[in-house]
Amino acid sequence: MLSLGDQLEACDNAAVGRLTEIDALRGVAAAIVAFLFHQHFVLGVFRTGPLDGLPVFTWIHVYGWTMVDLFFVISGFIFSYVYLADGRMRATLRQFVVARFARLYPLHFAMLLASGLIFAFGQPATAGRVSADAWHFLLNLLMLQESGLNEGLSFNAPAWSISVEVFCYAAFFLIASHSKLPLLAACLATMGFIATAGPDPHIDHIARGLCGFFVGVLVHRHRNAPPIVPILLLAFGLLAIQLRTSISIGAILSFTCWPALVMLAPRLFFLRWSALRWLGDRSYSIYMIHAPIYWGINILVFGSQPVPPAIIWPALILTITLILGLSDLSYRYMEEPARRYIRRGFCDRKLASAKI
Repeated sequence: MLSLGDQLEACDNAAVGRLTEIDALRGVAAAIVAFLFHQHFVLGVFRTGPLDGLPVFTWIHVYGWTMVDLFFVISGFIFSYVYLADGRMRATLRQFVVARFARLYPLHFAMLLASGLIFAFGQPATAGRVSADAWHFLLNLLMLQESGLNEGLSFNAPAWSISVEVFCYAAFFLIASHSKLPLLAACLATMGFIATAGPDPHIDHIARGLCGFFVGVLVHRHRNAPPIVPILLLAFGLLAIQLRTSISIGAILSFTCWPALVMLAPRLFFLRWSALRWLGDRSYSIYMIHAPIYWGINILVFGSQPVPPAIIWPALILTITLILGLSDLSYRYMEEPARRYIRRGFCDRKLASAKI
C-alpha cells in the first residue's frame, strides 16, 4: 500500500504528477477492508455485520479480503508510473530501499508495539489464532511476518500484506531495468496466479502478491487501452469468479476486475472528490491502525465478548470515527514527517539533488 503523495520516491525530487483517481481508489479499498470486512474484529461475530442480507455487503463480509489484491495491483501500477516513467529505472538501490523503508516501516513498527500491548490484555472475540510471541515479534521487526517462517498471522495481522509487498519490491527492482520487463512481469504474474491453487496459506499470500503486483506493472504499460478492454475484463471477471476452481478468487480478480478498475479510474469523476482524496492519503494509516483499535476496544470495553445487539450501530460509528481521526493524526504527524526525515537523513547531498 503506497501513498501517491510520496511521488518523490528517493529524495523528494521526482518530477512525476499525482494520480488522484488511483489514490482515491486505494482509499476506497482500504475503507472497505477496515470498515466493512474487518468490522467483526470489534463486533465479535465472525465475518458479519448489521448490513448483512444486502447483496453487496454480504459479499464484502465474505470476500472483502480480495481488496488486498487490489492494493497489490495498484502498487505495481504506481511503481511503474513512479520509477519507470521514462522507460528506465529512475533510482539506485540505495534510493529505492531508503524510500520504501521510510514509507512503510515507521507506522508498521508503531502498530507492532501497539498490537503487542493490546494482546497483553487478552484475545479479542474474533481474532482467531494471532501469534504474539518473541519469534513472531522478531519476524515483524524484519518485515518477514508472512515469509513461510511464521505460523499464521501475528501481532497486527493485516500487516501480512506489507511483508508480501516487500518481496514484490525486491523482485521489481531486480527486473525493472531488464529489456524484457513485460515478459518477466507476465511470467511472475502467471506463476503467482497458478501458485494460489496450492493448499499452503503462506504460498497463497505471497503468490497473490506477485500476481497482483506484476499485473499492475503490465496494466501501466497498457493504461491507454480503449474503454472496451477494461469493460470486457470486468465482464469476464464477474463470470470467472462464479466458477468453482482451486485458483484463489483474489488472483482471478487480479487478472480481471481489479486491473479493469485501475484502467477505468481516470474516467470515474467521483474519484476526484476531495473526501476520497483525503481517504486515499490516509489509506495506509487506516489499513495499519484499524485492527489494533478494533481489538483493543473489543478486549478492554467489551471483555472479549460480542457487542450487544442494541448498541452495534453506536459502537461501529464511534469506532470508525476514532480510526479515521487517529489515521489523520498518524498521516500528518507520523507517516509524512518520519518519511521525510528518514529519506533526507539517509540520502547524501548528491542523491538529494538528483533528478530521478
